[in-house]
Amino acid sequence: MQPGLFDGEGRLWGCAELPRGGFGAHHDVSAPEPGRREQYGSMLMKTTILAVALAGTSALTAPAALADPVEYTIDPSHTAAAFQWTHAGFSTTYGIITNAEGTIMFDADDPANSSVQVTMSLDDFDTGRTDRDEHFLQ
Repeated sequence: MQPGLFDGEGRLWGCAELPRGGFGAHHDVSAPEPGRREQYGSMLMKTTILAVALAGTSALTAPAALADPVEYTIDPSHTAAAFQWTHAGFSTTYGIITNAEGTIMFDADDPANSSVQVTMSLDDFDTGRTDRDEHFLQ
């Protein structure tokens, strides 16, 4: 299952099918039974953590014989930051910022000398509800 976002009515939408995203038909992938929402939210975070872990793994598999640090460019079309927050302790809301850009500098000889620089535009901030997005960006 692809990671996705919940709309204001508790439905989970696939990432390529967000209600205001305009990417073809909107497909509600949530199920009505209780607890399903939390399951998908957990999947979203696990998918995000897995994506970050895999990105780090590819940097770590660079040839160890390289003496100079190696720079990797983050692909904006394949990068997003997912986030969540608890509202008054009663509900958990999710969002995503797409099109992150940046670089990963990996130094195999001295990993402490490695770095990550990422830039994300708030133009790509999406919580699944336009009114909530506008409120956050005020």
